Amino acid sequence: MHDYSEMRKRLGYAVNQTLDSPVMILEFWEISEIFVALVCIMVFGVLFYEWLLLCIVLVLTLVGLPYLRRNFNKGKVLHYPYYKLGMNLPGLINPKHHPVMSD
Repeated sequence: MHDYSEMRKRLGYAVNQTLDSPVMILEFWEISEIFVALVCIMVFGVLFYEWLLLCIVLVLTLVGLPYLRRNFNKGKVLHYPYYKLGMNLPGLINPKHHPVMSD
């Protein structure tokens, strides 16, 4: 067997194991947007066979979602009902009035 440890020290570089940015396709779409587009193709192109609706949904998905991602915070849609409607969901998602426990 060959020992590549010296070559690795000389020519290699360290790579982080975590991704600091989402996986992008063509530097424009996130991989989640592509999966949403594939689901739209399966539903409107294969199951219902509605080409006009398929094209409209694909344009909204592949043009509208990147626009929203660039111009709005990700948490804005999730926190809007809580803030404007005064929602309170105690429990696992929004724990409230639980005693503080320590080790």
